[in-house]
Amino acid sequence: MSAEPAPVVVAPARDRASLDRFIRFPWRIYADDDAWVPPLIADVRKLLDGSHPFHEHADAEYFLAVRGDEVVGRIAAVVNHVYNEFHDTRTGFIGLFEAMDDAAVA
Repeated sequence: MSAEPAPVVVAPARDRASLDRFIRFPWRIYADDDAWVPPLIADVRKLLDGSHPFHEHADAEYFLAVRGDEVVGRIAAVVNHVYNEFHDTRTGFIGLFEAMDDAAVA
């Protein structure tokens, strides 16, 4: 009988090390996909680090799904205040979702 897998823990990726894990995770997902064109790491880092102009009117939080010491997923939660003001709504968005092929992660 096989052991139960470790639980999946979702935690914010706020420090440089966890943001680096967040940024690099797609390389693991798409390692064998010949059609995947990876983004430039420096460009993604600039988008996520808060200095990108998008963050002047939006708030974002990045999350890692981790099983043991292994990253098994990621997602971003975003509130675009300009969008909400223009549409007179309180809408949030998700993006940058990637997950291992595992229902417990997704």
